[in-house]
Amino acid sequence: MKNDTIIWTWSFKEYQQKNWDEKTNYNITKVWNEYKNMISQKLRQYNITVLDKGYDFKAFPAKINNIIYTINSKQTHKFNEGFGYNEIEKESIIIHTTAFGNKTVYEKKNYKWKVINSAIVGCIPSPKKGRIAIIKINEKRGYEGPQNLITPEVIGCHLTKGFK
Repeated sequence: MKNDTIIWTWSFKEYQQKNWDEKTNYNITKVWNEYKNMISQKLRQYNITVLDKGYDFKAFPAKINNIIYTINSKQTHKFNEGFGYNEIEKESIIIHTTAFGNKTVYEKKNYKWKVINSAIVGCIPSPKKGRIAIIKINEKRGYEGPQNLITPEVIGCHLTKGFK
């Protein structure tokens, strides 16, 4: 990770999976187990160290290098009158620590394909120290309604630089 930007997005479409039916229940663990080789290859492409033993995935608040980091997502929503649902109009993600202060690591407005929900699921610290990959999940409205699409985003974050 060399900067604090989105480095890759990938769309997981539940209904396009082998042996899928409406009773199939996907969660982040199942998706990770099925796609970890592809995701690991992509991480290596961006010089993110892939560990043989797995990743040290942490939920927020996360203690990294003896410093506790918290994260906050601020969203404004608008009602899409054409389709009859709420969607995220603007979103920002701020990381905070008492050691360094606050830093905005993500800001986006007017999504191309309307995001109706998003959540930060945690982070993966770099084994080289000083950086994390923040994992954010977006829920987008399906083409003609449900089934909705789940798309992860990986956001790079330096742990000491850029804080105010």
